[in-house]
Amino acid sequence: MTDNTLPGVTLDPEVRRKVEARHDGVPLILGDGQTWTLPFCRRSKVLADWRDEFAVKAYTGGRFDATTVQAAALILITTAYDLTLEEAAALICTAKPQELLDAVLDAVLLPADNDHATLRTYNDWLTGGLLANGLGQAKITDAQLPWVVKHLVDTGRMAPIEKFMTAAIAAGVRANLLASLAAD
Repeated sequence: MTDNTLPGVTLDPEVRRKVEARHDGVPLILGDGQTWTLPFCRRSKVLADWRDEFAVKAYTGGRFDATTVQAAALILITTAYDLTLEEAAALICTAKPQELLDAVLDAVLLPADNDHATLRTYNDWLTGGLLANGLGQAKITDAQLPWVVKHLVDTGRMAPIEKFMTAAIAAGVRANLLASLAAD
């Protein structure tokens, strides 16, 4: 297919996919009208700072900077596909903003099916603690978040980060908390 964003350039996701790239991820229709896959990347050190920022904003209802989202998408798509920066940027900059944001958040925050919950990140600890306390959709501002977390830790409703071992343990604790809350 000839890409409308780069006249005369043929971009085919199947042809351009890197051999070593993961084949699972988040499908997204980009500016050329084709479906490309943003790979799951929870372990990416390059995206670590953005991952935590995205997680906090997703749970607190914060605003996302379009340039940051596009930059993360650029890293994701060039990880999976053999594209020049110009080609990748043309695809990303013409994508629908909300669809791009949703796909980037899913690729950066959700575990791939084969991650086996072995991650040990701040994001896992924070997410598990907030969800276990029913605060995943709460409107906690960025400024309030440290105090909310401190309160949860101080009252024993959230494990101190030093004791947090894996996302699997957090999921087990969450399940137990939800079960005990449902019993009350």
